[in-house]
Amino acid sequence: MKIAFMGISGSGKDFLANYLIYNHGFTRLSFSDQLKKLAHYIYPWFEKDYPSEEKTLPLNISLSTGELISCSPRDIWLSLNKLREIEDKIFIRMLSEELNLLKSNSKGNERRIIITDIRSNEEFIWCKDNHFTVIYIEREANDYKKYEIDNHVIENKEKADYHFHNNTSGIDSFKFFFEEELSNG
Repeated sequence: MKIAFMGISGSGKDFLANYLIYNHGFTRLSFSDQLKKLAHYIYPWFEKDYPSEEKTLPLNISLSTGELISCSPRDIWLSLNKLREIEDKIFIRMLSEELNLLKSNSKGNERRIIITDIRSNEEFIWCKDNHFTVIYIEREANDYKKYEIDNHVIENKEKADYHFHNNTSGIDSFKFFFEEELSNG
């Protein structure tokens, strides 16, 4: 089973993916994982990931050079997203390589895969071409800042295989959705 989540920033994609990982044995992949690893490599003081509530907060880190880093983790990731101007499908290529490595290490056992972050038109097309079930996640009362990259998510909303309304009252409605819509399909 291969699932890919699509939703604007703050829709709850990672929260819902964690349910699939811990309760149904899914392996998580993300187009942005390689970007996060790269950010950590360039900036050793930068964590490989941050909790959702910290992604948009200023870091306020003083470096040995005397510089103060006051941008948020999301700002750093979005600035590194400019790598797409050099190689448009860089994160697709890197995720494909990671997926192929997972397949070669699974010794014929079919893995359950969840991709947590379709953002671009190319990522959406890649997921569909590789037989992922695309689920658009929409969160009630989403007060996250909107980013330019979210525009592609909104453009592809109607092309998703399923829409899930994340009412933020816990995981029960997603459990039901998963069991009724996806487990039997």
